Amino acid sequence: MTVRSNLASNPSLPPAVQVVLAGDADPRVRGRLAEGPEYFATVGVHGRRTPDPLPREVYELLARDPDPKVRRALAFNRHLPDDVRARMLDDADSRTAAIAASEWPLAPTGRIGELLSRATGAFGRQMLLLRLDGPLPAEAARAMLAEIDSAAGDAYSEGLLRQIVEVADLDAGLTDRFLATPDLRAAVAANPTLSAEHIADLARDPNSQVRAAVVARRSLDPELRESIPVDYDDRSSAIVGWLLTENLSEQDQLAFARSRHQIFRKTLAMRADLPDEIVEILADDESFAVRLFVCERQPNAPVGCWPRSPSSGPATAGGTCSPTRTSPPMPLLAWPAPMSPTTARSPQHTPVCRPIRSRLC
Repeated sequence: MTVRSNLASNPSLPPAVQVVLAGDADPRVRGRLAEGPEYFATVGVHGRRTPDPLPREVYELLARDPDPKVRRALAFNRHLPDDVRARMLDDADSRTAAIAASEWPLAPTGRIGELLSRATGAFGRQMLLLRLDGPLPAEAARAMLAEIDSAAGDAYSEGLLRQIVEVADLDAGLTDRFLATPDLRAAVAANPTLSAEHIADLARDPNSQVRAAVVARRSLDPELRESIPVDYDDRSSAIVGWLLTENLSEQDQLAFARSRHQIFRKTLAMRADLPDEIVEILADDESFAVRLFVCERQPNAPVGCWPRSPSSGPATAGGTCSPTRTSPPMPLLAWPAPMSPTTARSPQHTPVCRPIRSRLC
């Protein structure tokens, strides 16, 4: 790591110096500059200052950089102006274009399919599939599967395969192929285009992860959902993403608060629109994870709310949130907490596992 590379990552540089570094002969220096500063810089012991964006001239220079690794780093930059990012969708390097699109919430949805057809590596395709608006056409899925078959053992390809299974427009051939692989059955169960016949079959699958994927389907009949047994790990941070934003009536909220499925009760506890009745039900939940989210997320949680540790014995008759803390503080559920690979990647759940950003990827 050169001195100039370290200098390029300094968020307090004068704009004139950043312009000079944008033309540095060393691509590592230009790449560090392109990445942009961190989300905040520590000032003193507790203070933090949010760094300013790079000068417009620097963005323009780096977007035309001859080294694709520098342009890829720039495409990750959260301060990149929209018009510069829009031009990067046409970058000659398909990975740069894929990153530029996946990191842009306003990316035209019509461009995603086009960029997928240009993408050549599993990494870029993984990122683009996360932004796909609608099912992946079956023929496009088959073309990707053919490349995956020729690159067996590649870590990114294994992740891409599960994403394809979850978003492909399933026909009989693709469905039979995917269901024949036990490790992909949960991903098939999460696919929105799966037929009702196969949904019913997978609801009786001996694997709890497969049944959990069926349960999390947005359009599943509520009676069928409640009839499916699933074993949940209370340490998992998996939630049902669509339930966070779903327009729920009070009756719907009550139904989810009394659901047999812990993952729905836990997700419901994160919503900001719960009435007191629902909060009280969730605050007395048998699941420590549900009680924890109530106490941490709900402003109308019972006074002095603190969830009993799972090891502190059964809840008292007065409930699980006590005015006096009887156990040491428990850490928040960490978002990277253990969860099944399929649940982590499923579009039915959040947080979504994304391809890991590496420096100058």
